[in-house]
Amino acid sequence: MSKKDSEYYIGLDIGTNSVGWAVTNGKYDLLNIKKKNLWGVRLFEAAESAAGRRINRSTRRRYRRRRNRINWLNEIFADELSKVDPSFLTRLNSSWISKKDSSRTRDKYNLFMDADYTDKNYHHKYPTIYHLRRDLMFDDKQFDIRLVYLALHNIIKYRGNFTYDHRKFNVSEMSSNLTKALENFNQELMEFEDAFPDNTDYSAISEVLLKSNNVSTKIDEIISNLELDKDTKKYLKEVLKLILGNSANLNTIFHTSLDKDDEKLSLSAKDIELKLNNLDSLLSDEQIHFISSANELYSSITLNDILDGKTYLSLAKIKQYDTHCSDLQELKEMWYKTTNPDLIKKSRKAYKEYVHGSYNTEDFYKAISPFLKIAIPEDLAKDALKKIDANTYLPKQRTSNNGVIPFQLNLIELEKIIDNQSKYYPFLKENREKIISILSFRIPYYVGPIQAPTDKNFSWMVKKIQAKARPWNFDEVIDREKSSNNFIKRMTTTDTYLVGEPVLPKNSLIYQKFEVLNELNNIRISKNLSQDPLGSKLSVEVKQQIFEELFKRYKTVKSDQLKKWLIRNSYFTDPTIIGLSKPSEFNSSLSTFIDMKAIFGMDFVNNPRNSSQLEELAEWLTVFEDKQILSEKIRHSNYPYSDQQIRKISNMRYRGWGRISKKLLCDIKVESTIYKSHQLHPYSILDLMWSTNNNFYSILHKDKYNFESILEDYNLGTDDKTDINELVDNIHTSPALKRGIIQSINIVKELVKFMGHAPQHIFLEFTREDKTSTLSESRKKRLKKLYNNLSEDTKKFKLDLRDYLVPDKSIQKELESHDKDLSKERLMLYFLQNGKSLYSDEALDINRLSEYQVDHILPRTYIKDDSLENKALVLAKENQRKADDLLLQPSIINKNMERWIYMKDHGMISPKKFKNLTRTTITEDDKVHFINRQLVQTSQIIKNVANILDNMYKEQGTTCVETKANLSSAFRTAFSEQDDKYHFKHPEFIKNRDVNDFHHAQDAYLACLLGLYRIQRFPSDEMLLIKKEYRKFFAQAQNSVKNHGKIPDSQKNGFILAPLVNGETLINNKTMETIWNMDYKRKVIKIFNYKQYNITKRTEIKTGEFYKQTLYSPHDENVKNPIPQKKNLDPKIYGGYSGVQSSYLAIIKVDQKKPTMVSVPIRFSKMIDDGKLSLQSWLENNIKHKKTIEVLKTKIPIGQLTYNPKNGYLSVQSEKEIANAQQLFLPFEHVALLTLLHAPTSEYDQILSFYDTDILLEIFDEITNKIKTFFPFYIDEQEYLVSIRENFQSATVIEKVNVLQQLLIMLHANSSRISIKLGEVSKKDLGRKKKRIPLENTDLVYQSVTGLYQTKFHID
Repeated sequence: MSKKDSEYYIGLDIGTNSVGWAVTNGKYDLLNIKKKNLWGVRLFEAAESAAGRRINRSTRRRYRRRRNRINWLNEIFADELSKVDPSFLTRLNSSWISKKDSSRTRDKYNLFMDADYTDKNYHHKYPTIYHLRRDLMFDDKQFDIRLVYLALHNIIKYRGNFTYDHRKFNVSEMSSNLTKALENFNQELMEFEDAFPDNTDYSAISEVLLKSNNVSTKIDEIISNLELDKDTKKYLKEVLKLILGNSANLNTIFHTSLDKDDEKLSLSAKDIELKLNNLDSLLSDEQIHFISSANELYSSITLNDILDGKTYLSLAKIKQYDTHCSDLQELKEMWYKTTNPDLIKKSRKAYKEYVHGSYNTEDFYKAISPFLKIAIPEDLAKDALKKIDANTYLPKQRTSNNGVIPFQLNLIELEKIIDNQSKYYPFLKENREKIISILSFRIPYYVGPIQAPTDKNFSWMVKKIQAKARPWNFDEVIDREKSSNNFIKRMTTTDTYLVGEPVLPKNSLIYQKFEVLNELNNIRISKNLSQDPLGSKLSVEVKQQIFEELFKRYKTVKSDQLKKWLIRNSYFTDPTIIGLSKPSEFNSSLSTFIDMKAIFGMDFVNNPRNSSQLEELAEWLTVFEDKQILSEKIRHSNYPYSDQQIRKISNMRYRGWGRISKKLLCDIKVESTIYKSHQLHPYSILDLMWSTNNNFYSILHKDKYNFESILEDYNLGTDDKTDINELVDNIHTSPALKRGIIQSINIVKELVKFMGHAPQHIFLEFTREDKTSTLSESRKKRLKKLYNNLSEDTKKFKLDLRDYLVPDKSIQKELESHDKDLSKERLMLYFLQNGKSLYSDEALDINRLSEYQVDHILPRTYIKDDSLENKALVLAKENQRKADDLLLQPSIINKNMERWIYMKDHGMISPKKFKNLTRTTITEDDKVHFINRQLVQTSQIIKNVANILDNMYKEQGTTCVETKANLSSAFRTAFSEQDDKYHFKHPEFIKNRDVNDFHHAQDAYLACLLGLYRIQRFPSDEMLLIKKEYRKFFAQAQNSVKNHGKIPDSQKNGFILAPLVNGETLINNKTMETIWNMDYKRKVIKIFNYKQYNITKRTEIKTGEFYKQTLYSPHDENVKNPIPQKKNLDPKIYGGYSGVQSSYLAIIKVDQKKPTMVSVPIRFSKMIDDGKLSLQSWLENNIKHKKTIEVLKTKIPIGQLTYNPKNGYLSVQSEKEIANAQQLFLPFEHVALLTLLHAPTSEYDQILSFYDTDILLEIFDEITNKIKTFFPFYIDEQEYLVSIRENFQSATVIEKVNVLQQLLIMLHANSSRISIKLGEVSKKDLGRKKKRIPLENTDLVYQSVTGLYQTKFHID
C-alpha cells in the first residue's frame, strides 16, 4: 500500500519552545519512509510578551507629544519673537549641536546674541530656569519676550503628572490629605491579612513620613510607637519600605511565591514602569491596585520633600540650588584641607558621577561617606553626614523624583506669568486659554494615540472631521463616544471556552452570581466530622436561601456566619463546612449587587428587566478610570439617571475581568429537566447552577446537558477564517504557547503534504515544562508560610497535638539546608508532615527517607493520581493496612482523625487529601468520576487547537483527540520498571532533558500510542463496557489483597496503564481486532531504542529594534567603537549604541579571497528590501576591500544550520558567534543514572552504592569519546578533558556529578558556555564560541519545519 492510500495518525507534543511530532499506523508502528523515521522535534525560541515593546512605544509617544506641545507654543510665539530676534527659534532648535562638531554650523551662543546681552549675561542673572520663573511671577515689569518664552517653554515641556487630574491640588492640605490616604490604604492592607492596629494615630504617622529623615529612621520611629507582634512588625516594615521608595519584598506583603527577579519592588527605581508591567501578569487586580495606592502615597511623600515647605515649585527648586551651592562650597573646603589623596579622588569621582546622573542619591551618599568620616574640618564633615542621614545633602534640581510633581504646580506658575506679562504683550491675553490648554490637556487614554487613518494596529481613535487635533479643538475633531466604544472592545479579553467571545467584568452581577453559586455548589456540610468526614452538599432550596439571605446582605460572608445561619434555621446543630479554599470565609461575593442596591434600591436591582443596565454600568466602571468620561457615558446612556446617582456611580471604580462570557453563562441553552420538575425547559449554565447543586465544571461536562458538543460546534463555526495566525490569536493563552500552536499547525500541514492525504486522527498533548529550581523555590515559600502560620496558631492546638503539628527549630533548620531540593517528593512530604508519618505519630529521619514508603492514599487501582495530594510518607509497616475495598482501615482513620482535622484546618493537608484519607466507601458515581479523570482531557486550550485542526481537515474525515497530559509520563515510569537498587529494566524510557531533545518526539509517539489505545479500548459511547472492565480490574485487586495482603505489582500502574505494562492481550469487542498484546509491548520498546530523529530549529530573519537599546555617553570607556545615534552624529561627541541588531547574514568574497560571513543590520535590511539601497553598495561602503566584493549568498537567517566535515553541525547566531547543533546520544543506562543524580547531593552515595565504583568515570570517558567522534567543533575541549581525566578520577562524587551535568549543558544543541572545577583545577568559558565560522567545504542546510524536506547550498 502506498503512503497516499495508507491510514495514518499524527501525534503532537506541544510546548512553549518545542513541538514533538510522530506518525504511526493503527498497529503502533512508527512509520519509516525514504529511510527516515517519521518522528522529530521542532525547536524554537519561546515568544516573549509585548510588555517591553509596549513601554518603548509609550515612551516614543510621550516624546512625540512633548515635541508637539513645544511646536504649538512656537506657533503662538513665532511672530512676536521674530520682531525682536528673527533667528531666536532657529538658534534654539540648533542648540543641541556640540561646539566640538566641526561638520555642522552653529552660532556662538544658544539663546542670546545681542550686542549687550548674551548667554553669559543670562546665566549670570538666572543660574537656573527656576530663578527666571520666580522673577516673571513676582516682578511687576515688562520682560524680554524671549525670557517669557523660555519660562513657558520649560513649564510646558516638563509639565508634570496627572495623578490629581480633575481634582484640586492644594499644597497646604498635603499633610491632612496624606493622613486620609493612609487610613484608606490601611483598609486595603486588611485584605492581605495584616494591617495597622485599630488605635493607630495616622496623623502622627503622616508627620513622621513627611519629616526630613532617612527611610530607616522613619520606619523605626513609626514601628516603635505601635504595639505589634514580631511578624506584624516585619510585615509593616516591608509596607513602609514600599511607600517610602525603598526596595520592598512583595512576597512578604502579599504572601505570594514570586521568583527572585520579581519579588523586590522599589517605586523609586528607574525601571519601575517595566517592573510594574511585568507584575501586571503575576499579581491579582487587588494586589496591583494596592501597589498603585502605595505609589500615590510615595508620590505625596516625595513631593513634600521636593517642596520643603514652599508654596511654589520654583521657590522650592531655588532653595535646593542654594543648599547645593552651600554644601558644595563646604565640600571643596574639605577636599582642600583633608590629607587623604585616595579618598579625595574617590569622592571627587562620586560627585562627578552624581552630577552627571550615573549615580542616584543613594549611590552617591554611599560612595562619599567614607571620605566624610575622615574629612576635616571635622564640624563640616559631621554636618554633611547629618544631612546624609536626613537625605538633604547636595540636593539636585533634576532627579527622577520630579516625576511625582503634579501639573497643577506648573499650571499655577504658568497662569501667574501669563497674567503678569499680558499687560505688556496683548497676544498673551488673546492666547491665554490656548497656552493653558497646551499644558493642562492630555489625550484621554480611552481615545488612544492619534495615528494616521491607515495605522490601526495600535490605535482605535475615531474622528468627527478630517482635521488636525489640537488641545483647543479636540472635541470638534475627535469623537470621544465612538473612540471609547472601540476602547472597550480592545480592553475586553476573550472567553476561555468560546473562541472570540468577550468575557464579563469580574464585578459583573452575572459573573459574581456565577462565582458565588460555583462556590456554594462546591461546599459540603458535615454534621459530625469524625463520623461523616466527607459531608453532604447543600440542598438546592437551602443554597438559594443562603444566596438571598447572606450573600445579598454582606460583601464578605464568613464561614462562622454560615454556621450560625444553618443553626439558627435549624438545619444543623454543630455543622462543619468543608471545601472552602479559605477556611475562614468565601472567596466570592455579590459586592456589586450590594453597591447597586445602595444606589437604586433592592427592588430595582432584583428586577431582571434592569439587568442590562446594571451590566453596562459594571463594564463602564471596569473600563473607565476617568470620572469625567464615566459621567459623560452615563449621561448619554439609553437609561435615565439622576444627578445624585451619576455622582455616586462616578466615584466608584471596578477592576479586572473574568474568564467567561455572558454568552456561555446565559445565552446558550439546552432542553432539560431539573429536580422537582419533570418537564423539559430551556436552561442556561447559570440557570442550572441556580436550580441544581452542580458546579460549573460538572454542568459543562455532563452528558445529560451536552454543552461540550454545543461549544465544539460553536467553535468550529468560528474557524471558517483562512488566516491561521488570526485563529490562534483568538485563543486565550500566552504568546509563548501560541507560537507552539502555530508551529504545530505548520507541522501538520507539512505532514499532510508529505503523506499525500490527511490523517485519520491527530492526537494532541500539551507538555508541561519541569522547572526543578522554580518548583523547589515555590515549595520552599509554601512551607515557610505554612510554618509561620503554624507557629502563630500554637495556642489553638490541643497540648497533646502541639509536638506533632508545630515545627520545632530542628526541622526549620533542616528546611534551610534542603530548600533547593524540594522538587523531590519524599523531602516535600517529610516537611509537609512536620517530620512525622502521616499514619501515626512516629518521627521520621530525614537521612533515611529512602527507607520509608510513599503510599498512594487512594490506590492506583482506582485512579493514577501521583500528585502530592494523594501521597503520604509512612513507615513500611504502615503501608500494608488496606481494607478489602483497598481504602485505609477504619482503625487508622479513627486513630488519626482528630490530628488530620487539625492539619486540614491549618493548611498541612488540603481538603482533597483529607477527603482521600477519610474515605470509607467508593460509590458508583466515584468510579465513573475516576474513569473520566483518567480518560477525558479538560484543557480548553487544547480543545480550541483541536477545533482549528478539525476544521482544516474536516472534509477529509480527520478528527482530533486530546490526550491526558500526565499519561505519557506515567507510561514512561511504568515501562522503565525501576527496581529497589536504582536500576531500570528498560532505561530507554527515562527522560532526561539535559542530554538531547529526542524526548519531545518520543512523547508525541506516546500521544499517538495512548490515543489509539484509548479510542479502541475505551470508546466514548461505551461507558457501560468501561465500567464493567473497571469493576473486573478492581475485583482482581480486591482478591489479591484478601489472599496475599497487598495489591499485586501488575496492578499498581492503574486501570488504564496496567494492561499495557503487563502485555495483556486485549481485543476490540466490535472489530475483534487485537488492541494490545506482548508483541505490541516489544514493538514499543524497540521503537524507543531508535536513534534516528528529525530535529529542526526555527530560524529567523529578524525585524524590530535597530540597536541594543542602551545609549552610552561619549566618555564611557567600556564601549569601544560606539554606533552613531543617527546618521552623521559622531558618537565620540554625542554618544552612541554598543551594538547593532542583525536581521540576517550574507556570505561574501572579498578581493577573491576565502568566503566569509557578514551580518546585515536591521536598520539597512528594510531599505534593501524596499529597493532604496542595494546590498552591494552597502557592503562596499561598510566592508574593507581593495578591489571587489562578491556576494555568494544572501538572506541567510539567524540560527542557520551548517555542516562541514571538520566542524560537524553548527548553527550560526551571528557573523562572529556559532553554536553546536549536534544532538548528543548516550547509552540509556548512563542517561537513566544521570537522571537519578538530579536528586539531592545527600542521596548520591546511596544511589551510586548499587553501581560499579568507576561508573561516573565510565560516563566521563563515554562523553569524551562522543566529543571526539561526533563533536569535532569541540576538539580543544576534548583534549582538555583527556588531560584532566586523573583529576576527575580523584575528585569528590559531588564534583564529578557537577562536571558531568556541565558537560551535558555544553553538548546540548544551541549550548551555553560552562565552567568546570575539580579541586584546584578549573576552567571557564568552555563551549559556545565567539568566532567566525569557517566556510570552506561547508553546506548551508535548509530544513522544512519537519526536516523531511531539505536543500543544501554548498560553499567550496
